[in-house]
Amino acid sequence: MWLKRKQKIASVDNVKGLIVPLITPLNEDLSIDFISLKTHISWLLNRGVRNFFLFSNFSENDFLSFEEKKQIITYVEREFSNKANILVGCFGESTEQIIEQVLFAEKHADYCAINVPFSAITNEIFFMDFFEELFNRTKSNIFIYNNPFLFKRNVPIIAFDKIAGWERLVGFIDASRNLEYFKSLSNYSQVVKLYQEPDELFYDSVNLNCSGIVPFLANIYPKFFLDSIKEVNSLDYVSIVKKNASFLSFIREYFPMRSRIQLIKYFLSGVGITQPFFNKELGDLSEEQKEKIESLMKKKALA
Repeated sequence: MWLKRKQKIASVDNVKGLIVPLITPLNEDLSIDFISLKTHISWLLNRGVRNFFLFSNFSENDFLSFEEKKQIITYVEREFSNKANILVGCFGESTEQIIEQVLFAEKHADYCAINVPFSAITNEIFFMDFFEELFNRTKSNIFIYNNPFLFKRNVPIIAFDKIAGWERLVGFIDASRNLEYFKSLSNYSQVVKLYQEPDELFYDSVNLNCSGIVPFLANIYPKFFLDSIKEVNSLDYVSIVKKNASFLSFIREYFPMRSRIQLIKYFLSGVGITQPFFNKELGDLSEEQKEKIESLMKKKALA
C-alpha cells in the first residue's frame, strides 16, 4: 500500500480536469453517513470522476470535529485510495492547527489542501515562516485553497510569488470569484497547477491557464463538466458565450448561493444516492425550492 501511494504522489499530473468538492452525507442525528458517502463516491466514479476534494467549502466542514474528519479520511482511503486521487482540506486559524491536520491526512491521502492563516496573509515575514514550517514538518504535496469569504482575505500575489516554485507546492485552488485575481495567478501556471472553484466561472476560466475546475454542481452533474472540458477547447467565442449565459441562468434559477448544500443534498436524496440531512444552521429549504428541485430531477437537466 505504501509503495503504491508513493508512486501516486510522485505523479501530480494525475490531478487535472474535474475535481469534485464532495458534500458530507449525514444521518438524521448529524452523524456521518458512511453508507451514503460510499454510494455517492462510487456513483461519481462510475461516471468518470477521478479526483475528490474532502472538506471543501461545500462539505459542512465547519460543523465537523477533527475526530470525524479522521474517520472520513480513513474510510475514504480504505475504500477508494486505489481508484481515485484524494485531496484533503486541512484548514485552521493557526499554523499548528493546519499542520496537525496535514500530519494525519498525509498518511492516508494523496494531497493536502491548506489555507494560509490570517496572520500570515497580512504579514509577509509570517507568510514565509508559515510555509517554511509547513514544508519542514510535513511531507505531503500541497494545494493552497484561497477563499477570502472563509479566510478573510485573498492570498497576496506578492507573497505567493516567493513560493510559487517550491517543489511540493503543486496546486492553487481559487474560490475568490475574482477573475482579475485569477488572471494574476495564471502568470504562475508553468510552475503551479491552477484550479477555479466557482461554478459560475467555469466558462470564463477556459483561457486562463486552468489545470482544472472544482465546481460544486459536479456532485450531481459530473458528466456535464467532464464532457464540457473535452469540448470547450473546440468551441468558438460565440458558442462559449451562449453556453455560459445558459449555464448561469440555470444556476441562478435552481441553485442560489446560500442554499446550495441543502439543495444538492435534497437532489441526491431524491434520486436515491444519499439522505437529505444537513446542519440546520445552514437554514431550511422552502417548499418552493423543493418543488423546483423535484421538477429538475424529472427534466434530467445537464444530463
